[in-house]
Amino acid sequence: MFQNVYALCLILFFQNTGLIAAASKDSSKNAPTIYAIEVTGNQITSSELIIHEMILKPGMIATPEALALDQKNIESLGLFNRVQLSLVSDADRAVLQVEVSEPFYIYPFVFGDYNPNDPDFNYLGLGLYHTNIRGLGIRLSGFYWNGYRRGIYVNYDDLWYSYGGKYGLKSSVYFADNEVLDPLDDYYRAYSQRYIVGFRHRLGHSRQSLHFELQWEDTECESESYTLTRGSTDRIASVKLMLENDLRDYQYYPSSGIYTLCEISGNRVVDVPQGFFLEQIDLRGYSEANNLILAGRIWGLAAQNRLPFHKRIVVHRRYMRAGKIYEFPKGTALGLNMEMRFNILKMRYFSFAQIPFAGIYLRNLGVSLEGVIFGDIGFHAASEAGFDENLTAWGGGFQMQVPFIKTIHFLVGWTPTDRLDQPSLTFRTGVTF
Repeated sequence: MFQNVYALCLILFFQNTGLIAAASKDSSKNAPTIYAIEVTGNQITSSELIIHEMILKPGMIATPEALALDQKNIESLGLFNRVQLSLVSDADRAVLQVEVSEPFYIYPFVFGDYNPNDPDFNYLGLGLYHTNIRGLGIRLSGFYWNGYRRGIYVNYDDLWYSYGGKYGLKSSVYFADNEVLDPLDDYYRAYSQRYIVGFRHRLGHSRQSLHFELQWEDTECESESYTLTRGSTDRIASVKLMLENDLRDYQYYPSSGIYTLCEISGNRVVDVPQGFFLEQIDLRGYSEANNLILAGRIWGLAAQNRLPFHKRIVVHRRYMRAGKIYEFPKGTALGLNMEMRFNILKMRYFSFAQIPFAGIYLRNLGVSLEGVIFGDIGFHAASEAGFDENLTAWGGGFQMQVPFIKTIHFLVGWTPTDRLDQPSLTFRTGVTF
């Protein structure tokens, strides 16, 4: 089954690389030709980085469609409060002016999960971001969280701008101390550490890339059944390959386009020895009509061979947005997410330029508010006999676009077994699906 899904992913991936070319079939008849590009407002960010992300270049025709696409491309860097493109025409030539408003690039970050139906599984965390090292969009972040989950995570991510716009590097370190439930329903402490080094190659101009990662992980637990190395430590070496094609109009709050992700990893438990494979697919689509955004997502998780219990298939709140976290020791999990978003408060910009020293970074702070209605359904199959578990969730809530964090979500949801007065409450941040 997953071989067919991978083939579909590849077809979608290469079929949609012609999106930019298609966008040029527009009202170019009366559009001016670009003579030069001027970037203003960037005190820290490299002008070359901004221009590199643009489709339009000197000598090209500045159609309305291309201008709108370039604005979204620059906004999707996640480096600016606001991006404004304008043309200053002189006869049949024009100067394309790109004005950006830069925010603070170092700021704290709060995250967590709260479910009143399962208070023992709540946790809260604090992070610190630097999102634009050297003005090249290099990201350095660190997180600490406590509660049901406890841990530390540090991540360095140079997307590709330091390496000619085509290559990027990533590395991360992760330490965790969690209370876990083993297959025999007994509670133990599990200690994990993970080290990742990754390399990516950008295909074409837009957000299409091939990722390659090496990972080393140690997981220690006294349970006889939590690790394959009984009552001891699983040391796992992994190789991961990922194909990603992001053709959404805006990375942080998409309203049109598609997104495809295909991922496979080969893993080896060193001391047993035992090998296993993990796969993931993620297909998303968006359409905007009558001030409504309709979003759909198909996802799949699969595993082959015997898995350590701590590497089991986990269907968490990113997939099923109400109820418990579903865990399966093997097999395949598939799901469908549907969502309708409607505007409550259109994007508004606020400036606090009068504040000494900080005013330059507090210009054009954008805020918007959207309503959300969602429905999720998922299935799990442990064998060739078919899908034997039905996962369902529905609900609604709000999401806001806010400065620095980009997007905040607050959702209220139910499953068929939940009482109406006891919904799941989810607060999270980051890119919506």
